[in-house]
Amino acid sequence: MIEPLPAPSRGQADETRNKEPRTRNMETFTDLECYKAAREFRRLISRFGKTLPRTEEYRLKDQLFRTSRAVTSYLAEGYGRADYEANLACCLRARGFLSETLDHLSVASDEGYMTEETYATMCSKLEDTWKILNGHIVYLEQCVRDGMSYSDQPLDR
Repeated sequence: MIEPLPAPSRGQADETRNKEPRTRNMETFTDLECYKAAREFRRLISRFGKTLPRTEEYRLKDQLFRTSRAVTSYLAEGYGRADYEANLACCLRARGFLSETLDHLSVASDEGYMTEETYATMCSKLEDTWKILNGHIVYLEQCVRDGMSYSDQPLDR
């Protein structure tokens, strides 16, 4: 069984945050690194979900699809809020759904629906997504602490 993912240490968060400069032009939420990672993870979940037995159609499969889709949905919603505090709240919800997806993956593993290798691969991808998302959350927390508004940013929105 995989251990819960820890919140990043200050060094990890700063390292991740620095990979996404504030002056980069962003046309849409799809430009966010955390969205790109979450989308790739969602596609992995979708491919796996299609291999589940029919008996799991409205149970595990539905839960996996719902939670992995909620991650990208909340990232999109948060970006569209045009307010750092609201964006942060949406990103925290997205992280919660990412955590819930991990639980569904552990159920799939425990029920024998995937190999240990597949489980490890999926957990590794989830952890990568988690770290990138945590970096974005730290950035948003700093914007909220600094009292910034979207109009203060040079981003093209």
